[in-house]
Amino acid sequence: MARILEADYEDGVFKPLEDPGLPDHQRVVIEIKDKAAEKQPDRPKKRIFGSARGLIKMADDFDEPLEDFREYME
Repeated sequence: MARILEADYEDGVFKPLEDPGLPDHQRVVIEIKDKAAEKQPDRPKKRIFGSARGLIKMADDFDEPLEDFREYME
C-alpha cells in the first residue's frame, strides 16, 4: 500500500511527522521531494519563431485611416 508521509531529516535519520503504522525494522522505499524546490515556478517553454503563422488575419485595409476619425484627419 502506498502512502505519502511528511518527515523531517535530522542527523541522518528521517523522522515522520505522524505514526506510519509500520512494525519496527520494516523496510520501505522513500521518494524525496524537497518542498523548497516545489515552490519555485516552472520555467516558461521556449518560444518557437513562426509558431503562430496562419492564426492571425489582418484586413487588407489595415493601414487605411478609420472612418470614425475622418474629421480629425482633415
